[in-house]
Amino acid sequence: LQDSTVVPLLLKALDDDHAYVRSCAALGLGRLRATEARDRLMAVMEEDWDQTVRSRAKEAVERMR
Repeated sequence: LQDSTVVPLLLKALDDDHAYVRSCAALGLGRLRATEARDRLMAVMEEDWDQTVRSRAKEAVERMR
């Protein structure tokens, strides 16, 4: 829906215990092209233990270019 008011909530969801929630949050941030989340997504892309989460974070960062 392109509602940027959800960006803080999606950023918080990147810290969730469940990998599925983290990957959906990264996907949402990418679809919103939330450039303010780029640094956090870069960290998730490199540090998250789950491959899917890392992949979604990478896709999100690439969408922002």
